[in-house]
Amino acid sequence: MDKVTQQLWLTEIKKVMTEDVGHFDLVLTVCEDNIGDLVSCDYEHYDLCSASGGLTGEPATYDDFTEAVNRLYQALENDKTVLIHCHSGTSRSVAVSAAGLARYRGVGFEAALQTVEDVREEADPSERYQNYAEQYVSVHLPRVH
Repeated sequence: MDKVTQQLWLTEIKKVMTEDVGHFDLVLTVCEDNIGDLVSCDYEHYDLCSASGGLTGEPATYDDFTEAVNRLYQALENDKTVLIHCHSGTSRSVAVSAAGLARYRGVGFEAALQTVEDVREEADPSERYQNYAEQYVSVHLPRVH
């Protein structure tokens, strides 16, 4: 598990399934796997693999992405310690973390992404999720470049 900030940690699903995460206030899953029954703290699941939680067979939409980032931002604003993960901890969770961190700190997406990459070498958001994150930051922080 990689500590991005005092409040924000990032990892892959395997570690959430095998390590104690009870010291976090919230675990956010941003992949298809719902592991809420394995987590002993608050838990929220956002299936960012497909739209409408897998019901449509289409890729996750910007609105799906926004829901996850807004939840992360809300937790950070309320001084919660959050562990976010996707399946491999490299794309979806990185993009959501960077977008939420950008909004929380009032910085641009690239600066927030660099903060994540500094602690998570394998960080590599897909083009789709990086575009969603950049769009999210431009909407919520329009003056930040």
